[in-house]
Amino acid sequence: MKQEMRILQIQDLDLICQFEEAKSLKFQRGLETKTASPLPAQQDPLCLARIQMEWEMAKWTAPWRQEALRHYLPLGWSFGAFSEDVEGKKLSLQGYILAQPLLFFQTQTQTLWVEHVSGSSSYILKSLLETVVRWSRDKHLQRVLFSTANIFYDANREEWDDIIQTLNARLSVENLYEIKTTKMGQALRSHLENTSKQFLSKKD
Repeated sequence: MKQEMRILQIQDLDLICQFEEAKSLKFQRGLETKTASPLPAQQDPLCLARIQMEWEMAKWTAPWRQEALRHYLPLGWSFGAFSEDVEGKKLSLQGYILAQPLLFFQTQTQTLWVEHVSGSSSYILKSLLETVVRWSRDKHLQRVLFSTANIFYDANREEWDDIIQTLNARLSVENLYEIKTTKMGQALRSHLENTSKQFLSKKD
């Protein structure tokens, strides 16, 4: 099966959104099978509505929301992993990585910050990270930074440890303080929580 890794462009925005929608649908179906309702999940409107509502709320702050993609994709530092479909007629997205260079950050002239990685398997995740590491070396950047909180994939702890070892990555201890300069994030979270409670109370 043919595989291809290439730089993403703004034209790939819809592909990424469709990829995440498909992953969400798979996740939702997994949650449906674990519902405590006496009804089958497909027949439990409250369960399905709650799952869909949580998904819609998550999209407000998702790293792949459209305004974020419109920032990252034109920069030329984000990559997509593609593979042929079963019939071998076209390439489909299997994962992607969003990244951007940071200049003069913590004494380093050029640092590549990985904002988000999403893949269908640990193999795809490793391939994406290896690609941005090679790309950064070719462009003479000093380091690549990423947080495990920004990585979403289907892999267990053993597979993740193998990825870290392969990349020769180490956990960096940064003495960083965060100061919020806007209440927008807190206000949005409060609004979404209240909306959720009102929605569920109406269903009851």
